[in-house]
Amino acid sequence: MVNSGLRTSPYLLRQTDPEPVERQYTAREMDVQIRDEKITQWDKLTLEGKSSGKRPEPIEVGQIFTKVYQQPRKSIFWTEDIQVDKNGQARGQGMLNITLILYEKLGADLSKMSYAMNETLRLLSRIILPFLVMIVVSYFSKEDNKEALDRFFVKMKTKVKADRAADQQQLQLSYDNPHRFDHLKMFPNTKWEFCQWDREDIVGFSVSFVIAFAIIGFLYVLVNLGG
Repeated sequence: MVNSGLRTSPYLLRQTDPEPVERQYTAREMDVQIRDEKITQWDKLTLEGKSSGKRPEPIEVGQIFTKVYQQPRKSIFWTEDIQVDKNGQARGQGMLNITLILYEKLGADLSKMSYAMNETLRLLSRIILPFLVMIVVSYFSKEDNKEALDRFFVKMKTKVKADRAADQQQLQLSYDNPHRFDHLKMFPNTKWEFCQWDREDIVGFSVSFVIAFAIIGFLYVLVNLGG
């Protein structure tokens, strides 16, 4: 359970303050109507002495215009943002993001980043940190039986064949000679079991990479439809 003092710490109650994002669009009839309504509303507030900022500029259909988006402020360090209690005291809600505190201590100004970017940094830490811990722990742990490990890794390196008989034949060759792929090691004479890529590996990775970015691009287009 997080200490109550931490939840009210001024440092931990800091929020993002990202820069406004500007995007350009080609004006449609609907955009012109919306802009005219904003101008009318601004003029009305001006007569009442309540307007703020500059008067919106009128636009025409087909004209290139700019929209400014101000992303909402969000808590940097608390997973469920910040709430103000009945006494007017702001309190952090949810879990405390320890990894983001570490990023700040290393010099990153998380307040100038968007909430999505901070969440991305937190996700990267959650992906990478377990592997780093596993690598460090492995150096101080007792090794498993070498023969069993060799059989395991050679099986993983033996490519699967569509023909069952051929697949079993290749697997048996690997079991008979657990070091048959050692010449393909990316880091020879080490315990790292990374192998050099061949043409099939490169093509497979490239196709997967292109498909992943195609999906992201498609989602980006959908999000931006309608401007």
